[in-house]
Amino acid sequence: MKFSVRYVFYAALALLVGALLVRHFKPVDYHSDLNLTGFGAIPVQSSGRIMPIDSVARINMVLMAQKDHYTNAEGERREALNWLADLWFDPAKAAEATIFRIDHPDIKGILHAEGDKKKYFSLLDIMPHMQTLQEQFELIAPEAQQRDAYQKGLAKLQNALHIYDSLSGQVVTPPLMPPLNEDFPNPSSIYELVQGLGRAKDHAPADENLAVSVQQMRQALQIYYSQLANQQLIQAFPARNASGAPVQREGDVPSSADVKADSWRSLGGVMLAALEGERLPGSVMQWAVVARAYKNHSVEQFDSQVRIINEQYRDKLGSSGGKVQFEFFLNRLNPFLFSEIVYLLAFIIAALSWVFMPKTLRPAAYILMIVAFLMHTYGLGARIYIQERPPVTSLYSSAIFIGWFVILLCWFIEDRFRYGFASAAGSAIGYATLIIAAHLTKQEGDTMGPMRAVLDSNFWLATHVPTVTIGYSATFLAGFLAIIYLVLARIPGRLDPRSEKALRGMVYGVTGFALLFSFTGTVLGGIWADQSWGRFWGWDPKENGALMIVLWTATMLHARWGRLVGPTGFMQMALVGNIITAWSWFGTNMLGVGLHSYGFMDKAFWNLMYFIASQIILIVLASFIRPRPEHPVRLT
Repeated sequence: MKFSVRYVFYAALALLVGALLVRHFKPVDYHSDLNLTGFGAIPVQSSGRIMPIDSVARINMVLMAQKDHYTNAEGERREALNWLADLWFDPAKAAEATIFRIDHPDIKGILHAEGDKKKYFSLLDIMPHMQTLQEQFELIAPEAQQRDAYQKGLAKLQNALHIYDSLSGQVVTPPLMPPLNEDFPNPSSIYELVQGLGRAKDHAPADENLAVSVQQMRQALQIYYSQLANQQLIQAFPARNASGAPVQREGDVPSSADVKADSWRSLGGVMLAALEGERLPGSVMQWAVVARAYKNHSVEQFDSQVRIINEQYRDKLGSSGGKVQFEFFLNRLNPFLFSEIVYLLAFIIAALSWVFMPKTLRPAAYILMIVAFLMHTYGLGARIYIQERPPVTSLYSSAIFIGWFVILLCWFIEDRFRYGFASAAGSAIGYATLIIAAHLTKQEGDTMGPMRAVLDSNFWLATHVPTVTIGYSATFLAGFLAIIYLVLARIPGRLDPRSEKALRGMVYGVTGFALLFSFTGTVLGGIWADQSWGRFWGWDPKENGALMIVLWTATMLHARWGRLVGPTGFMQMALVGNIITAWSWFGTNMLGVGLHSYGFMDKAFWNLMYFIASQIILIVLASFIRPRPEHPVRLT
């Protein structure tokens, strides 16, 4: 009977994880006969790097709506790519999409929706009140630290409207004076006009009045396209080779060796060059055909042109083209979401194993943790491959790496002890760090963008940064194992002497590991600082945070060696380590000062305070709830 229950449970878990895998590998349904999958895979330049259009859509949708999808007028889910295609080729339809998130009641009041519970609004909802909003935008304090909740909400809406406006007209010229409810003019006629004006630049008409009119038209178009070029977020036309000479081949796409990020141009830049006499790239007309086919829902024509553009760009990009296609696949797979779900499931099962069915639930939690870790590893490796950088390059990637390394440690610990402690602690941290990473995307936008100058060194990114981050990982793991000890030791019958000793040994060993890597990483950081800024140590908040971790872990070990604290005291000190590490990792970035302020953020303050408060509460409770007299015991 026990045999059958155990294997029925394992089979059910396998089916659940299999269903999750199928869901994540399943192609995205865009609810369209048009080949939007091919459209989303087309490479463009944005945020200083080459990426698929799908990434452009997702990144900017998350910045505007705090999610990568929206609900249409019929209440149906649509993807970010659906909206971006509408914005470029059917802007009137895009204006109906509810993609602007507004939470503050006073801002909703401006839209006459103060009693409405909905959080998402469309451009059509906002446009009638734009004048009032513009007046409020002017009152926003220039410094983020000086803004109240209302002004922060206004700044978020203003930024979202700016993104919306900047994404418009990226591949097809917009109307020169666009009413919202009118279609695009025939772009081909506008391109012919611009090309004609460029050819006639050095050949003024004989008629003086006509010559003046032509010159005025050219100047007006130059002003218009200069403004368009300045506000555009992407460059969709690789119109020049590395030498800067115009490309004259069919389609005007440079060869693979010549296509670099700085050789791509926006539509505004291409049009300005045409007004100066340069021939328009053939891809400009191809995009015009795509726009017309999308608007007319001409499936065959749309699919054909998208395939041509995709093949041309991909072939000419060479190896970079393969990375773009891989990133498009990675967007659809979303490996970190899969790992996040499985980590949560593993934690729940590991926790339940302390209540009943330990021989069944502990192995299940362990296997689930490994399954999630493998997908986590795939996602981490994919980011390294795409970026061609070490794993930690930003706050977002640090969250991904901290969770990953904690699980790696827990794999080895659980493989040795098999008590479920490491599975529970690792899965909890893995889940929490991926949740943190998911929220950071709402602030960082493109998490694989170019490096800030202060970080732009692959050697130090591969040595100092991972080493310090491993120190964070180990300190957090020690703290979470300590939480398990403090909880279970106060529930009668949940910790026998053997498992209690093993758990104390885990915390002790991981703390020593944390000290080693925190100290090494801090020294390496000082050497990097000396090379970059001319000083080894500057009492920068981030440097101070790293030093605090080193000093505290060393204090923990010396307190235990000197028998100044017993097992409970040592565990309480590990929880203080959680507080110090959380402050070093996140808190110092909230100060916005120092040479390490490149990771500035202010939106996580209360979450950090809640975490610190939870650790303090646990420390206090552990002092008052004692299941039995405590005797100092040397940890071995």
